[in-house]
Amino acid sequence: MKTIITAALLLAWHLLAISPLKAQTVAGEEIQLGYVRDYIKFRDKQVSPMLYVTNLNAIKIGYGRITAKNQWLASISAGTGPLIAPSLGIRQFKFSEDQAEPLYLVPTLYRGELSLTYRRKLANKGIQTSWAGLQVRESFNYADGLALTTWVVNTLALDFTYQTQLQLNASNRIVAEASLPVLTAVSRLPYSNAISRPETSNASAFLKNTSLASLTKYLNPELSFKYRFSISQRLAVQASYSYQWLHYPEPRLIRLASHAGSLSFIYQYHFTHQ
Repeated sequence: MKTIITAALLLAWHLLAISPLKAQTVAGEEIQLGYVRDYIKFRDKQVSPMLYVTNLNAIKIGYGRITAKNQWLASISAGTGPLIAPSLGIRQFKFSEDQAEPLYLVPTLYRGELSLTYRRKLANKGIQTSWAGLQVRESFNYADGLALTTWVVNTLALDFTYQTQLQLNASNRIVAEASLPVLTAVSRLPYSNAISRPETSNASAFLKNTSLASLTKYLNPELSFKYRFSISQRLAVQASYSYQWLHYPEPRLIRLASHAGSLSFIYQYHFTHQ
């Protein structure tokens, strides 16, 4: 009996001794590949007084390097979707009485985003870890046929970003993030909606209509919530939801709201013990 009890105690001590080490084994780097479904509605009075909506389908690729004190993250996404004004529906045009079928006008939105993020650990309290840092985010939006013209908005923003993580156990993690731009370069089409100039190229004319905006003018907060499940040491899946709101008044008001859901597959490597 004493031999059995001694063996059981030794086994329990062995399991308890190695369990914390396993729990502290984390991936130093990871690659993400995800699908994004984004419902966007916006009104840009510089182009049209109408409210437009779209269901955007996008692909997102991300890379992350995480240490005990720092996070370095990079991501790129690209998507497209039809733009429709609910009050107008799909517009039809006939240019002559002899035209058998009308021309259906359904503008297409093309949207791309590139972001680079650095965060530093603020606190680690049990299962909760907090991070804060800066993010550089480039966003490009292009639509053809919107109000019978071309719609282009490009922004380059410097954001303050905050993140908190709850590591429920070795396989489950909940993440909440928030970001807010502090300085943004905004490029939009001129008020005339025509960027062609005889003395310069269209691209140069568009970039000349770039202005810097601080937090007091360019409001674009974003909140996101993520749930990650580790399938194995190297593979994980992540579901996320994010909400983004935009308000910018110059030269004419633009408002935008975005509800985005995504599903990502994550490959983890370069494991370390912390």
